[in-house]
Amino acid sequence: MSEYAPGTFQFAERTMQLNVEESHRWAHGERMKRQARAGRVQNKPFYCSILVALGQRFSIWGAELQERYSTADSARMTQSA
Repeated sequence: MSEYAPGTFQFAERTMQLNVEESHRWAHGERMKRQARAGRVQNKPFYCSILVALGQRFSIWGAELQERYSTADSARMTQSA
């Protein structure tokens, strides 16, 4: 006679099968998530490209202002001297 109750091994085996199946489902879901992320063209938030364009525009605008007002200051200084 066994020291374990009848059906104990069947219960343990079924529990292990369920755990393995759950692990497979989880791994499959993670693989699908990775593939979906890899398939995207851009992994950056949507506003990154807007901020880049805005920064470039500010840089151009700053250069134009610097050019305009630095020549105006030098012209003013030569006239008053």
